[in-house]
Amino acid sequence: MAENDAGVAVEEAPDSAGGEAPAAPAKKGMPTAVLLGIVIAVQVGLSFVVLSMKVAPAMKGSHGNAASSAAREEAAKLAEGKPGQIISLEPMVMNLATLEGEKPSFAKLAIAIELSVEKAPAGIDSRMPLVRDAIITTVSSRTMNDVTNPDGKEKLRQQLLASLRQVLGAELVKNVYFTNFVIQ
Repeated sequence: MAENDAGVAVEEAPDSAGGEAPAAPAKKGMPTAVLLGIVIAVQVGLSFVVLSMKVAPAMKGSHGNAASSAAREEAAKLAEGKPGQIISLEPMVMNLATLEGEKPSFAKLAIAIELSVEKAPAGIDSRMPLVRDAIITTVSSRTMNDVTNPDGKEKLRQQLLASLRQVLGAELVKNVYFTNFVIQ
């Protein structure tokens, strides 16, 4: 028997020749690859948590302002009950408002209008030029900066909803959806 550095007796295994061989040093700690894997996993997990706390509220539009909160409550009230018919409009390309010295910018939007009824009333097709005009007038009065962030898009959607309710009737228009939204 031999003693290690700490003074503890260690039994050594005999080698094949019958003599005693020195004991192999015991590995201390984890292998570097395992430790590196754990560090990376922890970083990925923390990144996920931080992003989900910052990005998820932005995607839901919950920025804590009263206007979007009231709009969500109104939309939730109207959304109760049966889903209504959805009218999809053809994509529209229009100029956005520009400030002095800015380059012209364009918006390509495809919009879907959800009605509060299961079947569109007769004669709604004859109102489509008024619907398109309300959309073009509302969107073209906005600048690129107005519509390039989530709050701006939500405000635009609410303004479109109000405009379309004036054209088609407040009780008929349930909601407005952007099915395509491109700014250049």
